[in-house]
Amino acid sequence: GYAVMCYGGVVQNLASVDSDLDLTIIEVNRRTKPAHEEQVQLLQQVGKVLEEQGFEGVELISSCLVPVVRVSSVDRFDVSAQFAAVRNSWHLRQYVHKNLNLIYPLVTCVRGWAKQTG
Repeated sequence: GYAVMCYGGVVQNLASVDSDLDLTIIEVNRRTKPAHEEQVQLLQQVGKVLEEQGFEGVELISSCLVPVVRVSSVDRFDVSAQFAAVRNSWHLRQYVHKNLNLIYPLVTCVRGWAKQTG
């Protein structure tokens, strides 16, 4: 079976009001990272289901290192197929909680700079 898990800013407690939601779909009993082509095939199926369920702005981005299905309509979210993102987000969450007074202002500053520079 498969599971859908959240990662990124929401897990790290660094999401802002305009942040999208980052999700990953993983095969529960799998012990190895799926190959790029396997991820693309799974995400093609996910994209098709999302469109069938009425989501608009569904786009498969497969040419990058980690392929994603991006939904860019009112409901903004990305779906990947790698567990590493979840694990990394939880590690960062622990670091953020231990250093919140340092990290949060830094993240806010970087976000502001990124918005201004595109």
